[in-house]
Amino acid sequence: MCIFKAVIKLPPHIFNLALVLLFGLSLTVLSAQEVSLSPELSIRNYISYELLGKVEDRYIVYRDKGFSKQINVFNEYLEQTSEAELVLEQKRSTVIQSQNLDSLFQIVYSYIEEDSIHLRMRRYDSKGVLRDSALLLKKKRNTAYKPYEFELSEDQSKLLLYSMNREGVMDCTLFDNDIGEVVARRELLIEEFQLRTQQYRMELSNRGELFFMFNKRFDGSDENLLNVATFDFLTLVAGYGIIDFGEYFRRDMITDFDNLHNKLIICGTYSEKRGREPLGHYIVNEATYNLGKAFRPSFVEFSPALVQEVGRSKRKKSKIFQNFWIKDVLKRQDGGLLILMELYKEFSRRSSYGSNIARNSNLGPNARRGWVDYYNEDIVITSFSADQTIDWTKVLYKKQFSQDDDAVFSSYFIMKTPSRLRLVYNDEIKRSNTVSEYIMDPGGWIKRNSLLSTSQLDMKLRFRDAVQVSSNELLIPSENNYTLSLVKITY
Repeated sequence: MCIFKAVIKLPPHIFNLALVLLFGLSLTVLSAQEVSLSPELSIRNYISYELLGKVEDRYIVYRDKGFSKQINVFNEYLEQTSEAELVLEQKRSTVIQSQNLDSLFQIVYSYIEEDSIHLRMRRYDSKGVLRDSALLLKKKRNTAYKPYEFELSEDQSKLLLYSMNREGVMDCTLFDNDIGEVVARRELLIEEFQLRTQQYRMELSNRGELFFMFNKRFDGSDENLLNVATFDFLTLVAGYGIIDFGEYFRRDMITDFDNLHNKLIICGTYSEKRGREPLGHYIVNEATYNLGKAFRPSFVEFSPALVQEVGRSKRKKSKIFQNFWIKDVLKRQDGGLLILMELYKEFSRRSSYGSNIARNSNLGPNARRGWVDYYNEDIVITSFSADQTIDWTKVLYKKQFSQDDDAVFSSYFIMKTPSRLRLVYNDEIKRSNTVSEYIMDPGGWIKRNSLLSTSQLDMKLRFRDAVQVSSNELLIPSENNYTLSLVKITY
């Protein structure tokens, strides 16, 4: 139940002021931030929900209950103004992707009719009124194909819908969001590589170029080689290249595409052998015209100063970076990169004997859930120039611990503005909690602020699923006992 349901109904502008005054001791807002909280929505028995952000002057939440697809509309004060059900052709429709188009929002979904599978697009206004609809694909149903997935370009203009069959053939439909039309349909097959049976990464450029990153063989051999295949849906030009890691082992990996400089980005940490402590970062920041040849990444060791700073609180000096993993990569305007690592640990409290009992019990798969401790702690940010030299490195300290929640309330959200970055996070994972932020400028200047306290407000903020709706507005979902509320922070 929302605690802001006052006996006296106040006008919206007075309501927000009263919110701060009434809870001045429990909701401390610093640096002139304004915090708004919406009424609660039930998410019990719902499959999923998604914050679609700001459409025109309204904030939209999409909720999926299986046969029922709903939207809830809120005004600028987060008062609910309307609720609507999205009526589709079939109740058994599967929403593949939903997207904010500023003045409209769009859903892409699939359903089966007789012996055919249909992919359709619908666009609605901020009140949930249907404004456009189109059939993207209709084809004979083939049970060999997996459910459709999607890849979205950085500027959100290109949407790739794809499905893989047992032979490794990828059925692709490229949809242009700007013109509202399908611009290409292709079946892709990368010979000699079993994409169906191995992990791979994909990146889609704003021009409609598709990039695959995968191991050379699906059996795990040649793990020091990373293969890159490219395909341009509009020009039908294909390419292939190899990234050779030589004597080093690729420990983790994150990918992106720099549309400003037309470069493919692949980076992570490397070690001498599998399971060993990482030695530093590897970076591929390569122009697309160079991808058709074999080349090696740049290997940049952790600096002695960083080793000393991170290791000063560690008992074992030999495993300082063992639990640090690549979390984000951010592109700089000059072609450089910001690489963020986060310390992450996960421990099971259930013994192997107990796990076997749960696995064979009559309680079903739910008996195996829980019993896990999650630690999300310090963040290391390194700024690299375009030639992969280090400009600066900073350590941001935090300490988050939770149990049996899949760490959904942990980690952080990056709010981007032209002049600075804000890393916003929960200080602790509990209801009575303080929300803090690190503010960082391009030169590496760091400042830490306390934003607000959630004491007595029954707010548990999922920053990992937050949405930045403007340069000064952040929308965050808050969950409590199968209810969902929206929290808006305005700077």
